[in-house]
Amino acid sequence: MDFINKNINKQSSKIKQEKSKEDEIKINQLIYNWKNTFGNLEKWNKEYNGYTLSNIKVETYGFSSRVYAPWGMNLFALSNYTDIIETGCKCEFLYEIPQHRQFALAKFIYPEQIKINSWDFTPVKVKPYEFCPGYDITGKPIVFNLNNSPHILVAGQQRRGKNASVDNAIVSWIYSCTHREIMFYMFQCAKNDLVKYKECSQVYCYASTLGEILIALKHLEKELFRRTKLFESMVKKADGNDNIFHYNKLHPYNKLPYIIVIIDEFIELMPDNSTDDKDIKIIKNEILKRLQMIGQWGGSLGINYCPLHQKPSAKLMPPFIKNQSSIRICFGFEDLVCCAIVLGDELAKHAYKLPPRKAYFSNNEQNGYLYTPNLKGRIRMFIKDSIKPNHRNLFSDLEKLKSSNKKLQINKTSLSKNIQNKEDYLHKDKGVAPIPKNINKNYTKELNFDKVDPFKSTFDNKKLINNIKNNIPNFVPYNAKTNPEIIIDKTKFDPSKTKKPIKNK
Repeated sequence: MDFINKNINKQSSKIKQEKSKEDEIKINQLIYNWKNTFGNLEKWNKEYNGYTLSNIKVETYGFSSRVYAPWGMNLFALSNYTDIIETGCKCEFLYEIPQHRQFALAKFIYPEQIKINSWDFTPVKVKPYEFCPGYDITGKPIVFNLNNSPHILVAGQQRRGKNASVDNAIVSWIYSCTHREIMFYMFQCAKNDLVKYKECSQVYCYASTLGEILIALKHLEKELFRRTKLFESMVKKADGNDNIFHYNKLHPYNKLPYIIVIIDEFIELMPDNSTDDKDIKIIKNEILKRLQMIGQWGGSLGINYCPLHQKPSAKLMPPFIKNQSSIRICFGFEDLVCCAIVLGDELAKHAYKLPPRKAYFSNNEQNGYLYTPNLKGRIRMFIKDSIKPNHRNLFSDLEKLKSSNKKLQINKTSLSKNIQNKEDYLHKDKGVAPIPKNINKNYTKELNFDKVDPFKSTFDNKKLINNIKNNIPNFVPYNAKTNPEIIIDKTKFDPSKTKKPIKNK
């Protein structure tokens, strides 16, 4: 055994040595290309010192390194040389400058070495307010916090990877969260890409027609007002915070679920894209009006939208969708103007003519490239535990509400038929019973005092006594418990009428 272990250790050490030699050769080649690039540019200071690389590491995507600037040169000037570096080093060059500004963190990316698109998808463990649409160039999941960056916009041409990115996020949510933590409102405006999630318990609403979408948004409008009133009452308790994150902290046993509104083929909801039918245009305008309300208020209330857009032109992209979307993911267009509408003029070039399943993202905290793994045939296996065909949903709740209202109406009508005089029915509600039919009004029934217990009629209610005193002057009640036979009364009434009834022998 010792002999075998020694051979294994020798082989592993040889492999490490060979790998270190290969890595060293690659690093030396990178340094050589870097020096030649800036040497030919003649970019250095008076002491002939230029940008230098340090802490170079071999990564799965290429290299990571620090970039130092000598005296008299600026790190921010690297943006002017990005295209030249990519040509000289034969790679994609990305960098960011930390707050201390002593050096830049650079990545030299070789697309032929990236194999994220061929990875078999596995869901990422996320919280209900975390959105994970894919992976960065290093293979690390990209996760956005919807509490800090509400609302999402995903755009790109057909077959570029929009749905794969959203599928990555949906499956991770369903795999990680219950229906009490997250609720989906899925609007399938065209095709059927979202139908595979319809029977999941986390999907509270699946709408495929304009009428159903409008009904769902009206319901969400009521939820917006309901949550607004709830959060107004906790401002003092939460030190001025009135958002869903702090509400759930204060109410750990009665948390509100995060609501995600996913809109596939958003272009179909635009009025300019419809026919000349006025009714359809009215419905679409009502839909957009309520989406705008979600964009304005929903972020702090835990209600976020995620539209998928194919053609974000000036006419087909409402300004509020772009302005209210803190997270923007662009999978590339052949038109630079479309990229600019999604990402802005400064970042548009990064998404121009991107290959499929690669996108450029931007939000308040970071930006960069995003990649999606291979999801084909792997979605069902991760959502099967959540599939419940007869689970509670919005439209089933509405049907139950309608049926209960119908039963209530039937009971009211049957009750009104049995009562001939409606005025008597109204008096009955007020505590006055109607005179029964076929009974003589002059008929009087003998009272049997044998069954009367006088001690049951005690005046325990002081309010009743006070009312009687106020209404009858000089009224003095008797105490039936101490001496029921003696009546103390100084009124002009006949005392015999207030005596206790005498039982018949």
